[in-house]
Amino acid sequence: MTQRQLQVGDYLLLRPEDVGGTTTRAFYASVVNVARSMVTVVSVLSGQEDSRFELARRLAELRVVPRSEATGLKPREWPRQAVWVSADSSYRSGQARGYSESKLEIWTTQGVMSVTRRQLVSDVHPLISIALGFQGWPIRAWPKPRLQALHSNLMAKLEDMGRPNRGIPTVPEWLGELAPLADITQLARAQVEWIDPASGLSQLCSLQHAFLFVVYQEMQGQPPSGLIERLGTTLTEEPGNFRAWIDRLQEQGGNGAEHQTAITAQAFLASLSDDDASDAGDARTDEQERSEITQALPAGSAQHAAGNRVSTNDDAAELELLEFLRDHRPHLLQTYMRRSATQTVSPATTSLRVRPATIDINPAPTKRNKKAFCATTDQERVHQVFMSEIHKGKSGEAYMEYLTTSSLPLDFHPGMLSRLYDIGFGSKGLSISHFGRIGYLERLRKAAKGNVDMTDFTLPVPASPVLSSWAQLHAATRGFLHYCSEMCDPTTICVAAALDNFALQLEGWNHWLPNEMPTVVLWINATMERYRNAAAHDSLSGASTRAEAAGWFSNANPELQSILITAISERSYRALNPARKVDPRRRPHENKSQGKMPAERKVPAAVVEALPHKDGKEVYFRFLS
Repeated sequence: MTQRQLQVGDYLLLRPEDVGGTTTRAFYASVVNVARSMVTVVSVLSGQEDSRFELARRLAELRVVPRSEATGLKPREWPRQAVWVSADSSYRSGQARGYSESKLEIWTTQGVMSVTRRQLVSDVHPLISIALGFQGWPIRAWPKPRLQALHSNLMAKLEDMGRPNRGIPTVPEWLGELAPLADITQLARAQVEWIDPASGLSQLCSLQHAFLFVVYQEMQGQPPSGLIERLGTTLTEEPGNFRAWIDRLQEQGGNGAEHQTAITAQAFLASLSDDDASDAGDARTDEQERSEITQALPAGSAQHAAGNRVSTNDDAAELELLEFLRDHRPHLLQTYMRRSATQTVSPATTSLRVRPATIDINPAPTKRNKKAFCATTDQERVHQVFMSEIHKGKSGEAYMEYLTTSSLPLDFHPGMLSRLYDIGFGSKGLSISHFGRIGYLERLRKAAKGNVDMTDFTLPVPASPVLSSWAQLHAATRGFLHYCSEMCDPTTICVAAALDNFALQLEGWNHWLPNEMPTVVLWINATMERYRNAAAHDSLSGASTRAEAAGWFSNANPELQSILITAISERSYRALNPARKVDPRRRPHENKSQGKMPAERKVPAAVVEALPHKDGKEVYFRFLS
């Protein structure tokens, strides 16, 4: 089979290395000119003149993709990007490395996972993905706005750490907020396999190298002398001597702690005010006495006293300062202790121990209210499929609070809301008749009565109202459409609109009687339950079977036709066999004996003929006197 010739209007999927690394991600392009050996393409996203590229025709023929893919969801433009995805009940960070039909293969530190395009939340900075990819982030504890705030806070810190004369920053300093969740020191030294988006090469790099590269190369910080040469040219290109150089630098920083005593002591002496100096002068008059007392104390006792002094403040610098004052400046020891008494916690200690107020990593554990809403894993997964982009990622409590305070003309019972969270129709308890419209004044009156605790989401689903007219059914379907338009994704809105239009068609079809309305409601509930099950299947398999649900609400639906035939048969039977009216004064035993044949005699006929008769009646001898 001969290969199809490349033509103008074809679509290509180009990688960064195909265009000389001028882009950082794969992109779709359309062919605008075809020559003998070269092809000119333009990016589909921008369509501008400066987005034109020329590449070899042989390479372009290998990159041809269908038009439906280039203009559809475009799952293949994500490879090599750092992404943030939702999986089950948590968020994960990783790198997209492959694709299969409509699914993407995401590499994470927990393993490779296959997700759909809908599960992609957004793309993130590669450094953030490497730093936050060491674990999953539960959606209930870490909703989307909270993770976005954490991302923004970490990026702001990167810009601040590159200012001049600051010293070389460290990963533990950058990720200090995450210290309660992981060992940041070990995380900084761990190596991660990452694919360079521009070249496609897979390399091992450490978080420490990627962190310094972003601070001083991408953020254009002011690095110390000799640092730029040791960072390489890309985030993943870590020179071989980088780790040894960092270790040697950290060792030198540790040895520099030997001079901390003199520096701290000089800072303390320089901070003495005139009053402190006068106190120190008065103290020198008794210097001999104090020195004798100090010399009389054993070295072990002095160290024990110093240890007791700093037992509440585990700071090596303070201990060294006390030892320095004891040995060299004993007359200033009282001044230092008096100042320490007025300043209970030093600023250095506060900066180490006080958690930043921007992000609360581990909120204080609180006992969950027994009446509060708690969604199951299956409910949470299906809920994320149904919700619109505005409401996706919010917690269950936020969802309930939004609906109970919304202006939708619906009667939201707590038991109904617990099933509406994942549109649990049919056997799960929800019915289309629960969506009957209610006026604003009537809603206020019901709330004023206080018959229902609107905060108790453990209540069962209320009994569904019995619909007896087409107007009531239209009000219910229109109420469900209003809810979907406010909360749900476009697919669910289309299904609700198809249901509302089909209810009007059923009334015009005039094949259903008003007393058969409960049968129609049962079929609608069963069809919506089928739609919910299709969404649950799609969330696991990545298929799109629920997109066909709008076509289920049709007169050609075989299930509806079967139910209609059964209803017509029952209607005809009732017309041909009307129910007989029974006299209520008649006793039960009279009703039972009505219509029964008399029992046959068991006496042989010959014996009956031999019996004597009188006046046409048999005579029994036992009645004779």
